[in-house]
Amino acid sequence: MALASASMAGGLSDPVVTPEVVMADAVEVAQSSSSAVSVVLLMTVLVLGVAAASGGGSGGMVLASDERLKTDIAPTGRTTVHGLPLYQFSYTGIEGHVYEGVMAQDVLKVQPDAVIKGDTGILAVDYAALGIEMKVIR
Repeated sequence: MALASASMAGGLSDPVVTPEVVMADAVEVAQSSSSAVSVVLLMTVLVLGVAAASGGGSGGMVLASDERLKTDIAPTGRTTVHGLPLYQFSYTGIEGHVYEGVMAQDVLKVQPDAVIKGDTGILAVDYAALGIEMKVIR
C-alpha cells in the first residue's frame, strides 16, 4: 500500500525545504556567529517542528529536549504518568527563561517512540505522545 503525502491527504503541504538543508544553513550561520548555541538551538526546534508537521511525530509539539542543550537542571520531585522525572531547566545560550519538562535521554528508556533524533544527533521529545506539555516557568 502506497503512503500518501501530507498534501495528498488534505493536510499540511510537503515542506518546501528539507530539514537537512535548513539545519546545514543554521550550522553555517552559527559557526560565523557569536551566539552560535542560540542559533543552533532555535534552528533545531524549527527543524524538528517541520519534521513533526511532515509526519515525523504525533502531530503535537516536538521540542529539543536533549540534556546537552540544557543548563541549571533541577529535579522537581514530580513525575509524569509514565514515571518520567520532571525537571526545571534553562536552555544553554538563552538567558532569563526557565522551563519545566523532561529529558530526552530519560524518555528514550521508557517511551522511545516519543523521541526524535535530528541529523546532528540532538534529541527532541514529542510531548503530545507523552500526553504532557513543556511549561514555561518564567
